[in-house]
Amino acid sequence: MSAVPSRTVSRRLFTYLSCSQATLSTVADYFGIGDRGTVKAALPLEGGGLNHGSTCGVVSGGCLAIALVNEEGLAAGDKLLLEETYSLLKDYTGWFEQRFGSTLCRDRIGTGLMTPGGIANYLFSGKAVTRCVRHAAPAAERLASLLGSRRPEPVQVEVPTSPGCCAAPVARRIRRDTGAGDEFMEVISMALDGGVGLSGGICGALSVSLMAAGTVWGTDPATTGSRGAVGSLVRTTCNAWRSADKPGLWSAERLVNGFYKEFSSLECRDIARPFESGADLAKYMQGSDTCARAINWCAATATDLIRQTTTA
Repeated sequence: MSAVPSRTVSRRLFTYLSCSQATLSTVADYFGIGDRGTVKAALPLEGGGLNHGSTCGVVSGGCLAIALVNEEGLAAGDKLLLEETYSLLKDYTGWFEQRFGSTLCRDRIGTGLMTPGGIANYLFSGKAVTRCVRHAAPAAERLASLLGSRRPEPVQVEVPTSPGCCAAPVARRIRRDTGAGDEFMEVISMALDGGVGLSGGICGALSVSLMAAGTVWGTDPATTGSRGAVGSLVRTTCNAWRSADKPGLWSAERLVNGFYKEFSSLECRDIARPFESGADLAKYMQGSDTCARAINWCAATATDLIRQTTTA
């Protein structure tokens, strides 16, 4: 195992400039997994979904880390492990909300990150340290405690296409139609179900669409360095403000804004309802026209976006 996760994640928040990537990579390295493709894909989840203030990146990155540690068993079709993983996700997001008052970025930092004024408020008020760093450190320790010291041995049952309800179907369709993503991401995307870890936050179908965009345009600070992380953040933010119509991660801004216009919210709790378990979510989705529409909309819209901007 690597160094104490609370120290590592605090340091990486300053060098990565991405709460989702810092949290995910810290826990992955702590357990000796070191998957950098997923870290790259997680970039758009920062700031509550491209800085839109929904589910905190520490929450989404942490939930992805939980699924990552259990990936072998999930991919093997271990249904018992699947429900246990949903339970771990619910435990983590419930703990985070109780400890910090909300799992949503905009609630926690008390400002928006989609305007120059909001960014300035966040940076110069000290909230980057008093909220993000101070929340990420105990969150990383909580994740290490929840997951223990050993990765579980997979139990071979039946091999599913990939486990999960909301996110996996979207990821499969995007990969089939564009080549973006992989089976590994589809397996761990169950962490995003029910609004990320069953927390009712950003829709799982939307968040995995952002991850698909991340596989195309995201960056990994471990390979680009701090200068590359800063450059990526500045380019993405400035082009999003200017609504620049050219290839790049900022193109996914259209995906987030379009989803909001279509469903009047980014949050699962508003579009559907809160869920207590993976089984509860699966049962609900069997008869939910809204969830089916969200899955179809996200898969189609993200596919069109990736095709348009990668061939432009």
